[in-house]
Amino acid sequence: MKSPLSHVQPPRDVINAWCSCKGGLRGRCKHVCAIVLFVNNDSSLKGSTVTMQQEWSKLSTSFDYEMEKKVKDTFLSKCDDIEDLGAIDPSDAMSHLQLIDGPTQDELLPEMVASFKRNEAEPREMKLPSEMEAVFLFDRNCFHAYETISIDPEGLQMKVKKISLLDCLNSETLHFYRQHIYADDEKQKQIARETIGQSSNSKWHEERKLRITSTCCHPIKTWRKDLSLLPPKLKCTFFNASMEYGRLLEPVAREAFQKQEHVSVAEVGLFCHPQQSWLCCSPDGLYWKENSLHLLEIKCPKTCEHGYIIDRLSKKSMVPYLTFDEKGCPMLRETHQYYTQVQIALYVLGIKSCSFFTYSRHDQVTVHVSYDDSFLQAVIPRLEHFFFKIYLPYMMEEQS
Repeated sequence: MKSPLSHVQPPRDVINAWCSCKGGLRGRCKHVCAIVLFVNNDSSLKGSTVTMQQEWSKLSTSFDYEMEKKVKDTFLSKCDDIEDLGAIDPSDAMSHLQLIDGPTQDELLPEMVASFKRNEAEPREMKLPSEMEAVFLFDRNCFHAYETISIDPEGLQMKVKKISLLDCLNSETLHFYRQHIYADDEKQKQIARETIGQSSNSKWHEERKLRITSTCCHPIKTWRKDLSLLPPKLKCTFFNASMEYGRLLEPVAREAFQKQEHVSVAEVGLFCHPQQSWLCCSPDGLYWKENSLHLLEIKCPKTCEHGYIIDRLSKKSMVPYLTFDEKGCPMLRETHQYYTQVQIALYVLGIKSCSFFTYSRHDQVTVHVSYDDSFLQAVIPRLEHFFFKIYLPYMMEEQS
């Protein structure tokens, strides 16, 4: 098969030609001739839509109408029974409304502002089940799927009460929840101690399959189809070469982070939320710095095994979850699943900061992620609704 090539300038004069046949070195073979004849004779190549003058401003001819004609005159056959309605005087409209006696907005506003403030209970202490004897505080300010408003008619006080869907379960479902999922203070500590080692620990797999984990929250957050179709997808687990690479390199990355930040990182197990036992996370590590506890999340992308993670000069990221802010500093992309994973872990642990550490043997990138209250207020109620309305009945059916 011959491969002729010719270059034709706008007046359609041949300025250069070449062909792979024996006579095509000078561009004067029959194959080049065929292309030139085709280009000059084919009508489809003489003018295309991009070379034609635009006609967007011309009126459509598919509907015959007159300029400056009123709408009601155009559709007179459908509107001949409609009378010409003039403007309605607001005073006449208000005269038809029944006046209601009650307090004014200025009287209610102070009470509403005071009542809508969330009541924060006393935080409690819990020791980490690891070699590092650290103490951190859990945030009692939980987000729920539903809230009820009660009004005292005498004092005109409005109170907001946070309602957990746990309070709406029937006796059978509540019994299942208390037996398999609920964890008080002592049980939470026991789970955290007995699940150290995480993926290599059978207890870790047993406890996390009963709950929503931070790693599977993003699909629930972004799912736009019927939520009842999602549980089987969350139950499916897979393991590929990239995951195996990250698992093997994680201890090396953790050691590199400790040397870089001059901190001691504790390896921990599975943590449940102190008030919402159905939600849990498995941190890659926890460490103390500047009198506060921080979360460590480690990622070891196999795609960067032999290269850099980010290009600091061109501000280009080699991984999809890192980007750059307006100041040119690397940051975790807020729409990525890893951002959701980190925020849920911060919510479960009740701490305010995470070091997101991306490691390869040629490059290391640390970005700091802060607790995002507005993000969690939108996500947690959706997770709670999914767990109690969809996932919990699904688990009960699976075990029946």
